[in-house]
Amino acid sequence: MDKLNKNYLKKYNLSLDLFDQYDIKVKDIYPIRNVYIIDTDKGKKILKKVNYTIEELKFIQEIIDYIKIKFQRIMELEKNLQGDIYTIY
Repeated sequence: MDKLNKNYLKKYNLSLDLFDQYDIKVKDIYPIRNVYIIDTDKGKKILKKVNYTIEELKFIQEIIDYIKIKFQRIMELEKNLQGDIYTIY
């Protein structure tokens, strides 16, 4: 995280603690509309704050898994180090 530091993330209201919960190394981050594009060692990721319940997120994951049965180019939700598809921040 050479380029990123605490002051850099403060202007986006983010913290290093959030990214420490994932198995990725962040190279750069920039906002676009209501999401953040994160350039990582594992490719580009999208970070989006949502106001869903955990049950709603799990339902969305089930839908994604179902769609993947027939289609290959479907997004995946990044799991944190605990294996969850969400991080409360």
